[in-house]
Amino acid sequence: MPSSKMRVVLADEQPTRREDLRSTFERAGDLIIVAEASNGSEAFLAMQARRPDALVIEASLPNARLIELIPRLRAMLPGLCVLITVLDDEAEKVPALLSVGAQACLPREAPPLEFLQALRAVAQGGLYISGGLVSLLLAAPPSGPKDDLYHLTERETEVLRFIGSGFSNKEIARRLALSVRTVETHRLNIRRKTGSAHLRDLVHAARRLGLDRPEGFTGEPRAA
Repeated sequence: MPSSKMRVVLADEQPTRREDLRSTFERAGDLIIVAEASNGSEAFLAMQARRPDALVIEASLPNARLIELIPRLRAMLPGLCVLITVLDDEAEKVPALLSVGAQACLPREAPPLEFLQALRAVAQGGLYISGGLVSLLLAAPPSGPKDDLYHLTERETEVLRFIGSGFSNKEIARRLALSVRTVETHRLNIRRKTGSAHLRDLVHAARRLGLDRPEGFTGEPRAA
């Protein structure tokens, strides 16, 4: 039945590639492309309008900074499946993309049938990395500083340290000599970059980055 089909937005700069995938998905019977996009702006608008189950998007899509876009989309659509396609010289991007919410990564020229396999796998809660990328990931050197994971600014990192330790906006503002409004703005930006919908998500992000205690602080958080 149509209602049981996985609804997919396909974002790829090349019309011929989109057509190949569309034909394969339509023949499969359990997936349907509900919108297509050729750049990041079109992709975001399509996601807002169609609210699909899955997004297939190329890592080098014009006007699309995926390290920020993926958390925004996952916050908007918590159950979204995200499949990234990469060129051979983009394999180093895969760990960072997985860390912000992508669940599948394939070479851009992978057979269309492998896209079906990957989408079906992530729809069941799995993670799919194409065999050609696995060896590259295993051989990759350790990533840089943890603070680079979400591309936070220095000030956002400071704010997240305090959030992770349970400080209120008012207390953070006092300790960093900022206005409460400025702290709220930083907090909103942090939520967007980390894909955090709730306070517990922000705390988890802080702990993941090792920011669960403000530097140089040894006391307890104080109520606002």
